[in-house]
Amino acid sequence: PPRMRERVWRQVAEGGVRVVAGARSALFLPFRELGLIVVDEEHDPAYKQEDRVFYNARDMAVVRGHIGGFPVVLASATPSVESRVNASQG
Repeated sequence: PPRMRERVWRQVAEGGVRVVAGARSALFLPFRELGLIVVDEEHDPAYKQEDRVFYNARDMAVVRGHIGGFPVVLASATPSVESRVNASQG
């Protein structure tokens, strides 16, 4: 519900929330100090946003980690081709 999202957003912005397990939109929460992102089942096509603004949450997580200087863990028993290529290239 919208009220719940607003409350979570506010709590994250104020530093009252240390851990969030969320969907694609959790990437855009205003964390003060983000130290790790875990993308579980990174191969899942559900990470792709295809309405209005097109993005892949897995790729956005990697970019956010790079900019913020913290690790991003891409977890999957069946990694995507992109992740396998990126891992082999360092």
